[in-house]
Amino acid sequence: MYRVRRSEKEIEVEIEDETPEAVFREAIVALGDEITEQRGGEPLAHPVDLEAADLSQLLRDLLDQLLRLERDDLFVAERATRLALAGTSIRAVVGGQRLRHDGTIGAVNDAEVFQAEDATWHARLVLGRK
Repeated sequence: MYRVRRSEKEIEVEIEDETPEAVFREAIVALGDEITEQRGGEPLAHPVDLEAADLSQLLRDLLDQLLRLERDDLFVAERATRLALAGTSIRAVVGGQRLRHDGTIGAVNDAEVFQAEDATWHARLVLGRK
């Protein structure tokens, strides 16, 4: 589950779920939804294989990679068709569409992943508008 707050310069996304994998899956969905609500493009999938120092950096790197694919290949991520986290590395296949669109996200300004006292996992994303 995720919630979105929009301002003139940024979009803040808060995610809450039971596992870190679920949080990463939801972050992919949220990013795609914020890039565009258009549908009907050519179906595509991209493999992702990343490692980082911690989960927050890993999430930021994942979203940065998806934004690069959006810029370079017009790829709009919609879901993780396969996703495996092992420590601070991720292997995934991200499904979506190639679509000409007026995307509004320019950068990932911040990403934080943490486990709350009630054992739920959370992420906070700050996406910069173009």
